[in-house]
Amino acid sequence: MSMASKLPDYSEMTTKEAAGKKFTYKSLPGKTILGYKCKGVEATDADYVMTFYYTNDAEVNFTDLFKSPQAQKMPNAFKDYFKPGEKPLMLAVDINDKAKGKTTTMKCIALEKSAFVFRKSDYKFM
Repeated sequence: MSMASKLPDYSEMTTKEAAGKKFTYKSLPGKTILGYKCKGVEATDADYVMTFYYTNDAEVNFTDLFKSPQAQKMPNAFKDYFKPGEKPLMLAVDINDKAKGKTTTMKCIALEKSAFVFRKSDYKFM
């Protein structure tokens, strides 16, 4: 079974929420993650401390997630840091919410090439 729906455009809301928020950045020592040499960065604003490690050497990249017009805008901590045309891939991110005292950790555990073909004829539409 499948269902199609249009995602709302959150770009205006994201822009309003981010208005006036500015991150400061500090370089961290690099790490090797999954065989990729990664650069480390700490991004801080009034609400969050984010530590992330990225590489520009992978065949895929983080910015591809935000190309769709329906996709939410790239988070300001990343958008303000990377230069236009730069194609980083995040391999590790720690996000510390200062107000809630909670930390979210995401780490890439594998990066494998896999062929995938999506055929609409394999699905029945109502």
